[in-house]
Amino acid sequence: MVIFSVFRGTGTTMMLSWQGVSGTSFACLNMLVMMYIYPHGGSGHVCQENEPLRAGQCVQGEIVRDDPTYSDLFCWLDTFGVLFLFLLSGSQINTIKFGMSWHIFFMMNFMNPAIGATPGKVQSYIPGLDLDSPCVETFITSVFGGLLAVLATFVPFPLLNARNAFNELDSQTASIGQIWRESVVYFCGTQRSAKRFQIETRIDTLVKTSGHVRASLEDAWWESAVLGRREDTRQLLLTMRENLRDMLDMLYAVKTCILQEDFQGQHQDFCEPLRPIMESMVGEALTLAELCVNSAWNSQVPETLIQALETSVGKVRRLQKELVAAYQQNYIRTSRHNDLLDESILVFALSFTARKSADLAGLVTSRHRQQQALEAGGIGCLLRARQVWSALLRKLWTSFLSTWSPSVLLECDHIKFAFRNYIAITLCFVMGVYFHGYVFTPYSPIMASTLALLISKYKNSAFTNNVQRLLGVTLGKVLPILILAALSHLECNSAARTVAHFFAIWIYIVVFMFMYFTSPQWSLVGCFIAAFGVYPLLVPCSKTMGNDDVFKTRYSEIGQVTLAIVVQMVIDAILLRHTPRDVAVHQTAKLGEALALATKSIFESDLPGVQAAAEEARRRLVMAEGLLVEVDPKLRVMEGLDSPFKLDLYTSVLGIAGHMLTDLNLLIVAVKDWTPNESVRRTDLQEMSDQGLDLQPSPARRLSRQISPGPNLSRLSSLHTLSGKGILDVLCGPSFAESHQKEIMASVDTIVHALLAILAHKTEEPILEPSVIALEHIRMARLEEVNLHLLDSARSAFFDDLNQSLSASDEQCELTNNFGARLNVAMRALMSLLQNFSELHQRCLKEKIF
Repeated sequence: MVIFSVFRGTGTTMMLSWQGVSGTSFACLNMLVMMYIYPHGGSGHVCQENEPLRAGQCVQGEIVRDDPTYSDLFCWLDTFGVLFLFLLSGSQINTIKFGMSWHIFFMMNFMNPAIGATPGKVQSYIPGLDLDSPCVETFITSVFGGLLAVLATFVPFPLLNARNAFNELDSQTASIGQIWRESVVYFCGTQRSAKRFQIETRIDTLVKTSGHVRASLEDAWWESAVLGRREDTRQLLLTMRENLRDMLDMLYAVKTCILQEDFQGQHQDFCEPLRPIMESMVGEALTLAELCVNSAWNSQVPETLIQALETSVGKVRRLQKELVAAYQQNYIRTSRHNDLLDESILVFALSFTARKSADLAGLVTSRHRQQQALEAGGIGCLLRARQVWSALLRKLWTSFLSTWSPSVLLECDHIKFAFRNYIAITLCFVMGVYFHGYVFTPYSPIMASTLALLISKYKNSAFTNNVQRLLGVTLGKVLPILILAALSHLECNSAARTVAHFFAIWIYIVVFMFMYFTSPQWSLVGCFIAAFGVYPLLVPCSKTMGNDDVFKTRYSEIGQVTLAIVVQMVIDAILLRHTPRDVAVHQTAKLGEALALATKSIFESDLPGVQAAAEEARRRLVMAEGLLVEVDPKLRVMEGLDSPFKLDLYTSVLGIAGHMLTDLNLLIVAVKDWTPNESVRRTDLQEMSDQGLDLQPSPARRLSRQISPGPNLSRLSSLHTLSGKGILDVLCGPSFAESHQKEIMASVDTIVHALLAILAHKTEEPILEPSVIALEHIRMARLEEVNLHLLDSARSAFFDDLNQSLSASDEQCELTNNFGARLNVAMRALMSLLQNFSELHQRCLKEKIF
């Protein structure tokens, strides 16, 4: 229980412990019901030759049960039925693991004629419930193990999830500030230098290490519920994390601008006047963000800090106005050379980051005012207690619904998970009952209960997971034998043996738990070595430890668990039939479909569609990247008839897909209308309704369709008030859709299908897939040139006159609300997206496909 439950943070450990205790309690409850029905269980004896027959029911050699009403069929149905309910439910993996493992152990002993039901001797106040019965002992030790796991996260100091997340956010904010300072200094310089590669590395490192903050904050709910505190802090950190994630996403665009900038053309004329404003804004805005995050952990924010935040917000807004004015003036003056796209994106990204910082300050200030009002009314503590209890009840209710929700139970992947594990575990249970001889003993729960503890929902391929499970469990059984063999040279009752045994256990656990917590590739192996090696090491020293019977028992365990995992591997191979190569091709297919759908949604001015497709592509990209190690041809177990997987192509595709996601995110930032403290990635029905995204065309779309391109656009003084969706209408207007949308989408679909055909191809023969043959005839470069021409025409028609007509209203005081700047950024993102599709096309042509 302790090893499977303890993890990096207190909240996560609480959650895993609760799940383990819940599963154990369900198994114990079933056992108590069975003992109520059959008080003696399946206990009995073998009918002897001289035993008097009872109404002809006793035949020599058959099992005679002590309870004449006992039904083997009913016990089998109960065993398999409870296992089926565990696997079919939407319960968490830890709940299913411990529930099934203990259920198998209890029922196997219950059905064993040599054991049967084993009631205790210490009666409790509840009739039929003995305090020393196996069920009660198991439940009590499970609770104690869970509490010990939680306690381990408090010693020597608390490892609170909320605190860890706060430290991560604080570190991320400081890193974002440092990156922005270096980026502005480099970008406003005069020539390229190696500094751009250092900035690129810092950005990539920061983004890679920022992915687990949300999971920590979600698990921190358990800390709030159990400890009764800091729920409001957790909610605040969740909102801050969304804002900081948007800032991190924007750093991708900053990296692209820095790497592509050649410092030619009008770069100096544009950047020089803006440099003082940009440097001041970076210093003020990022310092403001750091103050906001630092104040999040304080229960009471000093009034002086609130005043400092409000003062800093005022400075940021003043700098935003100055930046807009300088941007408009210098862009209009220098934009005729059409080489300021990277400059515009970087300035827009800085304005976006500064506004996110101001949003964070507003969030902290409003929280402080609310706390002041509550404390003044004397209901602060009462309201916090109510908040914790309501959150607890809501969590319990939503957990119950998610466990038995039809949408979860009927999901295809979930049914496959339940079906393959059910077959393997029940088959091992049957073998445990009936197999006898060699390494097998009748009614042995080892195979089935061990397999129950090893279940997992594979993120990638089943083969790799099964190999790691086999390695971990086998080493977990073998290494303790070797350690005890080394300790056998010391006398059992000697002080040297006690000390050596203690340190052997301590070093064993430390090494493999450290491996579990730190190794990205061998974490599962370390967990199983530690978990399955603890019990043999804790066996007390005795003179019989070196006997042949002991080694026979250990060897029997190794043989049985190995057979159980082999059974699981065979069933997975039969039912799943997916090699890492097949899974990689499948994930690439889903990734390509999502990117193609996002492109189509752009052309249809469907912003929520773009957001949903981009989020799906992001999820598929993460899963595809997780397969990079497994699809390496060098790791194949044996050479077959299939040609090696095209790993270089696969790696290149994932890199290009990452750039496409950067382009999509930048486009979403430019198009999405600003909502304070709302993530750019967020989309919901309310947002669709607000933007008019229903069966009827939105006002912005109807307006754009009534507008014909031409010089008379400047006469429409209301153009700058178009919503973000109007930007997509401008970029992909009727003329563009009629002439080029179908051609571009046909090329995109052909590239995606050809890519999948190339990756899935397993021979050296030419690929006769029509999409692959059509690759030669795609003129993606020409389509891109046409698209660039149309985008440039749209910018020329709207941008200059639009900037001249901007009013000095509050809405136009920031580039994030400036229609012209947003149009320019969206245009650049769309151009880059199509350019990446062109690179994907060229990469496919480099393969040996003809």
